[in-house]
Order: sequence, then structure tokens, then C-alpha cells
Amino acid sequence: MDSLFITILNNAIVASWLIAAIILLRLVFKKVPKWVHCMLWILVAVKLLLPINIETPFGFLPKTKPIPANITVAEVPTVDTGISSIDESINIELAKSMSSDRYASATPMGVYMYIASLIWLTGIIIMLAYFIISFLVIRHKVSASIRTASNIYECDEIVSPFILGLISPKIYLPSGLDARVKECVIAHENVHISRRDYLWKPLGFVILAIYWFNPLCWISYILLCRDIEYACDEKTTKDKEDSWRADYCQALLDCSVQKKMITACPVAFGEVSVKNRIKKVLDYKKPAFWFVAIAIVACLCIAVCFMTSSDRPGIFESTEVAVELEPVSVSVDEISEEPISMNSADIYAAGESSVTMLPEEETVMTQLRNLSPVQDVHMEDMAETAEMVETYQRLMQKIFSRLQEKCSLQWTSNL
Repeated sequence: MDSLFITILNNAIVASWLIAAIILLRLVFKKVPKWVHCMLWILVAVKLLLPINIETPFGFLPKTKPIPANITVAEVPTVDTGISSIDESINIELAKSMSSDRYASATPMGVYMYIASLIWLTGIIIMLAYFIISFLVIRHKVSASIRTASNIYECDEIVSPFILGLISPKIYLPSGLDARVKECVIAHENVHISRRDYLWKPLGFVILAIYWFNPLCWISYILLCRDIEYACDEKTTKDKEDSWRADYCQALLDCSVQKKMITACPVAFGEVSVKNRIKKVLDYKKPAFWFVAIAIVACLCIAVCFMTSSDRPGIFESTEVAVELEPVSVSVDEISEEPISMNSADIYAAGESSVTMLPEEETVMTQLRNLSPVQDVHMEDMAETAEMVETYQRLMQKIFSRLQEKCSLQWTSNL
């Protein structure tokens, strides 16, 4: 279960960039048809339901996963969210508090991740239980409804119209509605049915149940419910006369209810932002074609950039620049009577004068003496035995240490 929870966490972090981009895009394109906003939330649903990595040249998301799969068994756990400053702060704290012994049977991160996965699973059960109980309670309320048309029922136990049902949705109306109000309500609910909104809202709640720990997912669901109603109001009233729109607004006022909690079902007529809906209905003007076209192109750009990854660093990741340096030769006269050159004779002379040789190293130095004085020393030439390699490294370290002390040479790389 830990691996599944880590997958969900990674997808929640990655999808948060898409959600944030869509929220900003909604603010920029307030005047576009509201069905465009609903399409944006479909992108979020696809990203949350399909945690797959698609690569494109235009992707903004990093290719690596924010939380590695082996974080529960790593001695020093690390994360890679794509924001360098946040990663550094988190990784420092993880190194201090979550480091573990190599031979420990369980790491602290593994224990915490197991507990977190249990809490996550408990949250899902609570959310789905709320969904099922709400559905059953409403079904019980409308069990004594009277059928007045093919899919229209009237009930004394409800105060606001709504649609109920996933396979064969039905419209339920409060008893005693005025004929004019009933006409507006039925027109509105039929648009919901044609748009399949009775499926989108429960699906959104199920996704919210899986990602209940992410605050942006809660914001997304609330905005989805609003955009569904805004889009339905738009489609219902866009070709109507002003008098019909006035009756529609009155119907919204008559059927409005005080909403106290986020609901999974049903799709209710007067439940979401009645004041704003009335204002939008009265102020509605058909947007220009070019404005809608720009909005659709922006939506496609958001989809490509925030739903795909590339080999480039993430949005806020630092970019490393590779710099190819040309080799530089340095000769220093102050270390010995003659300049040091990288050949076997000089290495032997420097090593013999400044390094106390161990008995087992005498064999290596003997072979060094036999090399040509002008022959450059390479690792391949010295790697006949492991002892020769080790001695070569010691001698080279000693020589360069003396170079640094005498000449105060400091090599730095400023990128």
C-alpha cells in the first residue's frame, strides 16, 4: 500500500501545477463561455486518474518523480518537488530527523509513510461513505414521489429541484411550483441531462475522495460545481428573451437553498452561488469569436505544458551549465631546482625526496625508475597491479599539495 500511496502523492504534487494554472486561466478568461471552464476541469480529472508520464518538447513538468519510490527504505530520504529552495529546506530536515542506520529493520520514513497511508485510506472510506449515505438518504426522501411526465417527478419532502440517477436520471421537483417557475426549472435540468452533468459531479467527488489531502483538489471541486451551473445557465438562457430570463432569475430565487456542506449528489437547481448566477444571466453577452478562439488555444497550451514533461529542468529548477575547460599546463620554479613536468623521472624524484616509501612500495618505484624519462605517466601504464595504482595516487597527491602551498593556486568554478 505504501507504493500506491507514494504514486498518489507524486501525482497530486504534479497535478497541483495544472490546477494552479487553470485557476489563473479562469481569472484571465472570465468572459469566455463557461463550457470552456468545464473542459479545463476535464483535463484535471484526466491527470488525476491517469498518473502516467508523457514527454513532449514543450512540457514544463520535471521528468523525475517528486518522491522517489525507495524513500521508505533510503538511509537518507530526499524529495525533488521541482523547486530548488523548497527541496533544499525539506531535504535538510529529512537528513536530520529521518536518517537511519543501514542495518535497521525499518526506517523512520518507512514507519511514517505507513501511518500516512493508513490515514489516507481512512479518509477515502469516510468520503465514499458520505457519498453513499447522502445518495441513500435522498433516495429515501423521493421514494413517495408522484410521476408527472416521462422523467419528471414531484415530491413533498424536497425544497429544491434536482436530478438523481446515474443510468436513467430523473428530474425531481418540489410540489406546488408555479407553472412559469416549473418551465424554467425543467429547461435547466434538461440541459444538465444533455450535458451529462449528473455523471461529472459524482465523478469529481470520487476523485476528490482519492486526493482529499490536497487542498487544491477541494478548490477544484468547488469551482467545478460552480462552472457546471454557470455553463448550464448560459446554455439555457442564451437564446431567450429578456422576460424569460427575468422569470428564470425569479425561479433561481424561489428554489434557492442554504448550502452548508459540499455535496456529491444530486445536481441541484438552486444550490450553487444563486446571487452570482443571477448576475451572470442578466449580464450575459455573447463573446466574440476571436476571443473564444484565443481562450481555446490557451487551454491547449495549458494542457500540453502542464500535463507533459521533458528532459529540461522543471519550472523552478536551477539549470546547470556545462562548461568545457581547456587544459592548462603550469610549471613552478620555486619547488625544486628544475621545473616539475609530468614524467616518470620527476615523479620518482619528487616522491623519493618527499615521501617515505613503504617496503611494499619499493617494487612500484623500481618500475618507475625503468620508465623513459620523457615518457608521460598515464593511469593505464601504472595499473599493472593494485599496489602501483595506490602508490601513484599518493605521490600525485603529495606533489599537488606542495604546488598549492608554494604557489597558492586555487582553482574555482563560477558558473
